[in-house]
Amino acid sequence: MTCVEVKDQAEIRDILDNIHYEGWTFHVGDVHGSMYLQVRFRAADNDGKPGEPTEQAGRKWALSRHMTKSEIVQTVFKAVLTAEEHEIRERFSYNGRPIFGPHFDVDVLVKLCDAERLDVRPPMPAVGLSPGMVGKLADAGAAFERDTMSFTEGSD
Repeated sequence: MTCVEVKDQAEIRDILDNIHYEGWTFHVGDVHGSMYLQVRFRAADNDGKPGEPTEQAGRKWALSRHMTKSEIVQTVFKAVLTAEEHEIRERFSYNGRPIFGPHFDVDVLVKLCDAERLDVRPPMPAVGLSPGMVGKLADAGAAFERDTMSFTEGSD
């Protein structure tokens, strides 16, 4: 049986020191004995008002003391992807509004779902062959087979 090494914050920081992305930093914190990872970066707020870049922080990601190095690196990667998606959701707009913004109240989103205001295509009409078309295709197949056989038979 393999013994799993228990990692402390210093060991995790050593792994994080080898990860680089756009000048971002990767913070390891501890709350009541539970470690977490948080990405931090400088960027302007996406509130529509011009301003100087300020420190931004992503959500907190739980870390286990039993994670492998690969799991830690992959968690950092996922944290970066999620933070970038958050920024994109804040900046992407339709008719001047961030319609996919990450800060909408989930209870309001439930009400939107309940309103069933959907924008979907109607079902595709069934595509079928008329009996006459089926007959024509069968005749064409038989003729092809007949012509192919006669070509094969005549080439001896």
